[in-house]
Amino acid sequence: MLKLRWLLGVLLTGALSQGTAAAVLSCTADPSSSVERVLRGVVGGEPVPAGFSVTYTESQPPHASLSLSIHADGTVAQQAVGEPVGQPRAVTPWEWRKLAALIVVRKLWQQQTPERAPGNDEGRATLTLRCGDQSSEVWEWQGDLVKNRRLIQVREAMKKAAWTP
Repeated sequence: MLKLRWLLGVLLTGALSQGTAAAVLSCTADPSSSVERVLRGVVGGEPVPAGFSVTYTESQPPHASLSLSIHADGTVAQQAVGEPVGQPRAVTPWEWRKLAALIVVRKLWQQQTPERAPGNDEGRATLTLRCGDQSSEVWEWQGDLVKNRRLIQVREAMKKAAWTP
């Protein structure tokens, strides 16, 4: 945990000290704006471009499911079945920047879990990063979330940013 905090601090400090980029990030006007490029720009101080969103979905059939989305303008959308949710609130640009830094540090646009057939009642957690027509989706098996410490960290960061304390 200390290593991740240190990396986030270094990433944020370095990116913010470089100033803002000359080009404004866009999800619609610039087809070369990859999800990774947009996230790095947000960490560097650029505003989150319209059309960008982060969605975490967790499904543990047949018991529970959660879908939590944070959109570029800070709005939050959520759906849950059998899962407690918080009162949604607007996500600030600073919270967006922290979330983007976590995603960049963990390279959460890269799939690491290998494909296999699911076990009985085994669900998946999915993180979808969307920028206009482009998207990146990674997933992990429900039972591996704590062990892997990738998607579970983003889930907790999203809950913290999106829900009223």
